[in-house]
Amino acid sequence: MDMLTAFEYYELQQNDLGERFLLEVQKRFEDIVKHPEYYSFIDNKHILRDVTIGKFPYVIIYDFIGEEVTVYSVHATRRQPRHN
Repeated sequence: MDMLTAFEYYELQQNDLGERFLLEVQKRFEDIVKHPEYYSFIDNKHILRDVTIGKFPYVIIYDFIGEEVTVYSVHATRRQPRHN
């Protein structure tokens, strides 16, 4: 699920919930830029890191070299329910 899909899903659940999701993502992007070394590694080579997105079941996967941050994904931490 990409961010646009997540936004649309949350907006259908509750008015402005999609906006709150995007604001949380933006806040985390800003946190990563300010302190990229703060968040924990998720691989044994100590390259990739992740950070959760506030009250939403999403994480941002990223790495950084010097002052350059590369975001690889913003994805759900829970599986989507099956549609029959």
